[in-house]
Amino acid sequence: MSTDWGWRIPSLLQVVPSLLQITFVYFLPESPRWLISKGRGEEAKKILTKYHAEGDETSELVKLEYIQISKTIQLEQETAKIGWMEIFRTHGMRMRFLIGSFLGLVTQWSGNGLISLVYFSA
Repeated sequence: MSTDWGWRIPSLLQVVPSLLQITFVYFLPESPRWLISKGRGEEAKKILTKYHAEGDETSELVKLEYIQISKTIQLEQETAKIGWMEIFRTHGMRMRFLIGSFLGLVTQWSGNGLISLVYFSA
């Protein structure tokens, strides 16, 4: 095609799946993890029961999964208080950080990037 439609048609075809996703995303249920984190545990149990236990409310899988999600969220909330400065608080952590940084630096200095550039450009 010598007209502008040579690039417009592929661009328009790429829009279709995105529009379908945007349209139907509102009909999807919220994730159980999000519901539990917002204090809506009963809704989360219903969704877990529907999709993981075929409607069986007494399923052990649903109970265990609900507990696991709850504990994970609780642990994440507890560890969210820890900042990046924890890396430098103890001598051992400082040494690990320095060794890791040094290894990255030495890797860059080893010439692999230059060798790859010369090899693949030829």
